Amino acid sequence: MEAPRDRVPVNQTYARGRLAPIPVQARLSFSAGEETRTSPPQAHYTVNPDNHDSVKLIKFADDTTLIGLISNNDESAYRREVDRLVSWCSGNNLELNAQKTVEMIVDFRKSTVPPPPPSVMDSPITSVESFRFLGTTITQDLKWEPTISSLIKKAQQRMYFLRQLRKAKLPAQMLVQFYTAIIESILTSSVTVWFAGATVRDKQRLQRIVRSAEEVIGRSLPSLQDLAALVTPSADPSWDRSAGG
Repeated sequence: MEAPRDRVPVNQTYARGRLAPIPVQARLSFSAGEETRTSPPQAHYTVNPDNHDSVKLIKFADDTTLIGLISNNDESAYRREVDRLVSWCSGNNLELNAQKTVEMIVDFRKSTVPPPPPSVMDSPITSVESFRFLGTTITQDLKWEPTISSLIKKAQQRMYFLRQLRKAKLPAQMLVQFYTAIIESILTSSVTVWFAGATVRDKQRLQRIVRSAEEVIGRSLPSLQDLAALVTPSADPSWDRSAGG
């Protein structure tokens, strides 16, 4: 849905955790949103350098992410940056849409009290259990099964077209090119984010798509592990990519 030109939806996600081995309470705060710029092109928001150790701002196209790390229950730096962002938007003819703003708390401690949510334009932020950011689903337990299931569903839908091209007797090389552009690109979407934390089972589920494509094309294709290793130095070669074919 296209946002009105005078409103800026900003989604905010909060994570809370403990940094091992030192039992330090922490909270990560994310915000992402679609931005409609009506201010002059030279207007550009940056994080206050005084808060650089605990608050980060990430921008991608029209999405903005504000990340805050809160230790020892001290949220002052992050909340100051939220207030500063709201003030900056107001001063540059931008309005934050609180109705499209959400909150997610990640806390691995056994006993916790959810922190009060910040407010945007005097409206409290809604709390959720998962948050979709740039095509990747971030969950409270920091597991990647929802993201991987979504990738598998998309890839399986595209496998239909690969089989149709095979029935049309296209050369194997053209089938490989189609697979690389249309299916492999889906399987490796955001792989640098989720691969290291994905379970062996989820990696094998993805690998089954590769093996199915190999059977259709009649040629060997790069495995998921090989593809991840190209862009993820920490890719673990120990998982059994041949299982579940």
